[in-house]
Amino acid sequence: MLTVLAILLAVTFTGYRTLRPAENLSRATTPLPSPAEAEALPYGELGSAPIIVEGRLRVFAEQRKVWAETPVTATRQVTPHWSFRRWPAEAVGVIGVERPFLWGGPALVITKWSDGAVVALEAATGTVNWQTHVEPDPEEIYRGRRTGGQTVYAPEGMFTAVSATDGALVLLVAGRDQLHAYDPRTGAERWAQVFSGTSGCHRVDWTGETTYVVKDSCAVPANLEVFDAATGIFLRRWRPAGASAGPDREANWYVQPVSCRLGRSRCQLFRAAATADVVSPVESARGEVGIVAQTYSLSVTGAIELEQGATADLTLISGDVRVEPMLNGYVWAHSRSSGAFLWISTRPALLLAVDGSSVYLADDDRDIAVVDLHSGRVKIMIDAPERYGDNWLAGFVYNHNGFLAIERLASTKESDDDTHYYYASSTVLLVGA
Repeated sequence: MLTVLAILLAVTFTGYRTLRPAENLSRATTPLPSPAEAEALPYGELGSAPIIVEGRLRVFAEQRKVWAETPVTATRQVTPHWSFRRWPAEAVGVIGVERPFLWGGPALVITKWSDGAVVALEAATGTVNWQTHVEPDPEEIYRGRRTGGQTVYAPEGMFTAVSATDGALVLLVAGRDQLHAYDPRTGAERWAQVFSGTSGCHRVDWTGETTYVVKDSCAVPANLEVFDAATGIFLRRWRPAGASAGPDREANWYVQPVSCRLGRSRCQLFRAAATADVVSPVESARGEVGIVAQTYSLSVTGAIELEQGATADLTLISGDVRVEPMLNGYVWAHSRSSGAFLWISTRPALLLAVDGSSVYLADDDRDIAVVDLHSGRVKIMIDAPERYGDNWLAGFVYNHNGFLAIERLASTKESDDDTHYYYASSTVLLVGA
């Protein structure tokens, strides 16, 4: 009898040990290599979507794990440099924070979890640098699917911006009806905002370069509220012309940030319409009924103005240059200030990304063209091997210091299972430009 009781107690204790929340950190045991410079070539196909930190690390996420690999230029995924697991919490966002100067504090990988934990890891070692807790929204779960793409490229409820006065980086973390702003290098809280009223009304949010923007979806009609990202000072309230207190589909009108640095962070533009029933320019050209949303710019002071001349769903800007896909499949660019035509692509192409000097395109053969932002001159042409395929669609696209990661899709239907949604088992194409 005592033996049976001992066994039962052991099983019960083991079950408790298995089920209780846990963290497991496997620290780095080797030093980091020197930063890698991107070369104009295809590096390989990866099964998971990376963000790149200081040219030394690739960081990935899956449902309950965040990990780093090195070197950045490895042609396939390799043994983790470090890994951080939590259970039963799920990873909902990952952001890389690089050192501002060579002599500054360590580069960090900041992770957000479904139980509200925000954990900053030192990029070089995986060691916990600081951590805090923000009450989580009940709808926050891992949404990265097979690649982790949404978790690292569009982290849920986690944003960056910069201070309008000194340019310091600001980390903003949204939770259940609240927003907290931190110094990402120390974890010190800068300010916080609790949204009163009905719960769940402030789930649509993003950052501009120096602002935090949140939609009050329960106001009639809905409002955008704009705050200074560094201080929390309220700047303005806005809604599109024609927004009404009519039916819910009109009162809770459409809005979508575009031309963002990463995910929904540091977005320079947004699209909005005075109704939720919108169609894309392509759908409108096909005769489908609905309103085409207009594009607006958001300044560092929080001023909102119509972006004159913007005509596409995917509008990307860099400085005074606006780049957009045309209805015929070509890509063209205009001056934002004068409206002057600048250039048009020499053949149909997918618009992938822009930065301060270049535009990244994928042509019909899915070769990658790097063209000059201002002239459209082809600077680099990267011929992709035939095995990479020539009929994929672009999902998430990540551009960091000349490294381009492209999540290749076979379908745009998010309801498809992963086998049919993604283009290949090794989904993410990593190229240097």
